[in-house]
Amino acid sequence: RGWLEGFRPAFAEDLPREDVRFLLERLLYLLTACADRREGELDDISWWEFIDAENRSQAFRDQVANTTQALVALRPQVGSARTIGTIYLQLLFGQLDPTRPTERVLNAPTNEAWIDPWVRHLESLGVECRSNTPVTRLESDRAHVTGAVVAGGDTISADEYVLAVPVEVAPEFVTPALRRLAPELERIERLDTAWMNGIQFYLSEPVDLPRGHQVYADAPWALTSIAQREFWTGYDLEAHGSENVAGVLSVIASDWDTPGVLYGKPARACTREEIAEEIWVQLRTHLNAGEQRLTDDMLVDWFLDPAIVETGEVSATHQADTDADTVIDDRVENRSPLLINTVGSLRNRPPADVGARNLTLASDYVRTNSDLASMESANEAGRRAANAICARHGTHGRAQIWDLEEPAVFEPFKRQDRIRYRLGLPHPAAVTQSLRGLTRRFGRRP
Repeated sequence: RGWLEGFRPAFAEDLPREDVRFLLERLLYLLTACADRREGELDDISWWEFIDAENRSQAFRDQVANTTQALVALRPQVGSARTIGTIYLQLLFGQLDPTRPTERVLNAPTNEAWIDPWVRHLESLGVECRSNTPVTRLESDRAHVTGAVVAGGDTISADEYVLAVPVEVAPEFVTPALRRLAPELERIERLDTAWMNGIQFYLSEPVDLPRGHQVYADAPWALTSIAQREFWTGYDLEAHGSENVAGVLSVIASDWDTPGVLYGKPARACTREEIAEEIWVQLRTHLNAGEQRLTDDMLVDWFLDPAIVETGEVSATHQADTDADTVIDDRVENRSPLLINTVGSLRNRPPADVGARNLTLASDYVRTNSDLASMESANEAGRRAANAICARHGTHGRAQIWDLEEPAVFEPFKRQDRIRYRLGLPHPAAVTQSLRGLTRRFGRRP
């Protein structure tokens, strides 16, 4: 009861009382469901269905259901209740405990804060890093991987191979021979992706925003933003660009299928220039609702993710994640889509160790505790790959793996539910429909 009362302030001010009560019951269900039930049952229903969004208020749908798309580019109607629910709880725990950071960001641009120093460290240990050297395929026999063929035709042989490429690229390496070697690789191509790409606006003065990420719940393109300058403590902005730039606003767009407010087109039907202008207008509309925080005079320049590439003509039609009778003409393509945890997708995600003698996987589609497509999940997959290699070669060192933490008070209930699940019994709170929904279905209140 204490935990539920602790959760209540996060919703009570903005949502109808009956919606708050129902949501707290759903969270209690999650907190007392064993891991086997989460994987065996909750991964096969959507977050939208689990929280009965169809029968809730519009405020409930906006705050609890639809904001997931801004956070992970995942429509709640198709997102796994297991994944969204688990991550949603982690975010709530961060709000309840001020000593636990809900989110972390780097103290400089990613390359300067993380990638470049790591490459220098590896090279200092004698590692040969070949940048701009595409691998075209992996060769294998019946027992193991025999080589990696790079552009130009050279074959590199090694004791161990780590396939660390994005989910949309990995299937290109899964040859029939590799599929026989590690059958789990075949299911990678069944995983779904969505678009979640960023743009940076360079400003002549810092924008006055709360410290941390902002979620624009009503923005058609599901925007989130963060003012980077105050976090980039290890980065000299003046030394890397125009002296006119005093602020950097990084923005993510997660809905590329809903028409915007400026051109009336979805993002994927716009040019790169139109995308930048549309996002700027949506930001300005929201941030200037109470006071003038963002003006056109402040904009010095912008930089859109290079993965968003103009196709040169309106050609392909795209109907994923849209109504069946809706056709969208694509003006851009996305060369770096994001893995999304759709209903039932867990069974298609392989572990880091796929059972092959000298092949491991490291990418954010690999099964991890972190679960969601993120730096943390990719990092954990790399640790799992390292541990598999160490185990094969008999070394004693291991990279640490962390579990997601949930309050210990719920462990006895999870143990009890584990027994119920193995006996084929439902969770005590298994009903997922609201009283309103049941009344409509049966014509009377049960």
